Order: sequence, then structure tokens, then C-alpha cells
Amino acid sequence: MPDTLLQILGLSQRVLVGGRFAKLATTSDLDGLITELRQRETVLQRAAVTGINVDEAGKPLATLAAKPEAPPKDVDAAAALVPTAVKRFRDLAAEVEILLEAMVHQSIDTARLANPALN
Repeated sequence: MPDTLLQILGLSQRVLVGGRFAKLATTSDLDGLITELRQRETVLQRAAVTGINVDEAGKPLATLAAKPEAPPKDVDAAAALVPTAVKRFRDLAAEVEILLEAMVHQSIDTARLANPALN
């Protein structure tokens, strides 16, 4: 009987610890991601207007990619001019999309999230 009790206690501890690792996302997690996405959008807008791309950390590069004649109207148009800034934005937009869909348990139209207007 004591062996069975120890097995049950061990199993319950595994479930407890496993549950903590598989913690569901909260609205504060989503809020943090959306705040970061807004910051990345601001960096992307600045990069698209100036033609100065950013590095993987979001810091402006010292070299000018190409001065645009007119600022790109959306993220798709900015991709050729400032690819790293666009990639950083789109990577996080994809994370936000996944988290939103997981929280509401349905598919969400995120076309405007992935390709917003830049002006």
C-alpha cells in the first residue's frame, strides 16, 4: 500500500509541475506583445521614411539602404527597402496572431495586422 501512495504522490507532483510549464497565456502576455508590436511598427515607419534599415535588435544601421522617393504606403512595399525592420515586425505580428487565436479559440482575420498602412 505505501508504494501505491508514493506513486500517486509522485504523479500528482508531475502534473503540478507540468501544469506550471504549460501555463496558458494571459491578457497581460497579449498586452505586452501588442505593446512591443506597436514599438516595432514605429521603428519600421521610421526606417521606411528614412531608408535606414535596422539590425536584429532594432537599432538603426549606420548605412543608408536607399533614400525612397516617397515613403512606402504599407509593409509589403517597405520590404525591399528595409527588410530587417519588416522581418522583425512580421515575426512579432505572427506571434500576436497565434496568441490571439489561442485565446479566443477561433481563426482571426489578421491581414491588417501583418500589412498595416505606414502613414
